[in-house]
Amino acid sequence: MSALALFLLLLSHMFPTLDSCLVTRESFKCNCIMDRLDRSNINGVYNHKDYKYIITRNLLSPNVTQKGCWTTVFCEKGYSLYILDGTGGGNSQLGVDFDAYASCDREKLIWSVRDGRFIHYYTYLRPICVDVTTVDLCTPKTNTTFLFAYSNDISTEKVKEFAESSLENYRHEKSPHFTTLANVRLDVNLGEEETIKYHSDFDVWKTSISSNLPDPLLGYSDPDVGSDVLTFISKFLNNSQTPICGSRIFILLKRSPNEEDISALVAIIKKYRVGVYTAISSNSSGGHHPETMVQLAVQTHGLAFYHDDRSTKFTGGSTPFFTSDSLVYSINMDTGHSVTSGYLRGGESEYVLIMRYLYNATTMDTMQIRIYTLG
Repeated sequence: MSALALFLLLLSHMFPTLDSCLVTRESFKCNCIMDRLDRSNINGVYNHKDYKYIITRNLLSPNVTQKGCWTTVFCEKGYSLYILDGTGGGNSQLGVDFDAYASCDREKLIWSVRDGRFIHYYTYLRPICVDVTTVDLCTPKTNTTFLFAYSNDISTEKVKEFAESSLENYRHEKSPHFTTLANVRLDVNLGEEETIKYHSDFDVWKTSISSNLPDPLLGYSDPDVGSDVLTFISKFLNNSQTPICGSRIFILLKRSPNEEDISALVAIIKKYRVGVYTAISSNSSGGHHPETMVQLAVQTHGLAFYHDDRSTKFTGGSTPFFTSDSLVYSINMDTGHSVTSGYLRGGESEYVLIMRYLYNATTMDTMQIRIYTLG
């Protein structure tokens, strides 16, 4: 064998080939996993130790530049870079206005990230940008939005009466800080979701409700279909058209949701101090988890109460609705005893709240107590 033939034979063993083409190690694909996170997909790391904190903040997807197996990750100015590893490895918060330099180990399939002082190792590179400022986002007088949402399964006549008569009675009670009025019809079987409509004029708002009354032909006949109420609450809280901090949501609900996990929604509602008040029909038209909306109220200091379909009016008066009243005290009491007393001290005076009730059922229940200012 000639020297040239031997040299070519050695080359064929030294370098890998693909479809008879010579390739070098630089062309190997980096198989380390990286997913940029934002509000839409962060639920995938719900088990991370920082998840409950992060979902209460403003979030952005990070900027990423990649060259081969080297990656640079950074956030917009003022945001802190977090890297969430589902295995719990590595440090989470890397810093504000910080550039992270990451490299992929192609054999171990792990990321190493340098923060200027230390090297952190991650099985998955899942970066997200988090607003960590602690400034209050709003006060009880900050301009905000009132949303009226109602199920398509509710009687058309009752919603019409509520829009044309009851709302008119509330006209002069509306607080001036509700500068935007919104409405949406829930649980509509149209193949596509309804849109939330926003208005700055009271009469235009009333007309919009009257023009989108419940229609039995657009409802769900299947009782296994759950309400989309949680979806629309989430859409409202993530809208960019109107302010949502300090907003209120009043819901007329006949169909229950099928979801049970509301942890992410609760965190956002509490962060933005949103009041959620739900009048629930005692005769549900479908859905498997009526307790979900009650839990949403209990965990966010809102209210959830049941009404009889035979009643001629909905009790918006059971809530602050869109008056200027503000919540000053909230407690959820388990009905475990026949007599219960509670005490509240405020300012220079002592206010005593004594509640006495008889409860004969065998299951535990929760009593929601809310005290509001008068204007």
